[in-house]
Amino acid sequence: MIDLLVPNESEVLALAERSESGAFDQDRVIDALLEKGPRAVLITLGAGGVIYGEGEARVRRSAHAVQAVDTSGAGDAFIGAFAAAPVSGKPLASAIDFAQRAASISVTRRGAMPSLAYKHEME
Repeated sequence: MIDLLVPNESEVLALAERSESGAFDQDRVIDALLEKGPRAVLITLGAGGVIYGEGEARVRRSAHAVQAVDTSGAGDAFIGAFAAAPVSGKPLASAIDFAQRAASISVTRRGAMPSLAYKHEME
């Protein structure tokens, strides 16, 4: 009954088999999560960007380079912007980019709620 599962990197690391270097195979993790039932998986990787998987399709996006001062609330900023993007008619790739802008702005400010960006700042 889940359309989109959005774990962050820490949550995925708890679920994933890791290599000796501590890295995990993103595609393998997405496939394993998709087998559990969600229609799609979007893994947020902090400064590493995001990876979206639906069936065999994958969309990878790099994060915006910013000087982070506080990452609390970044996931909430991302999810909120991502959820709002389709209402504006944005396709998937644009929704991801929009959400990444929101998260990138949020990490440059202190606090969770005060760090949330206004829509005009992301456009």
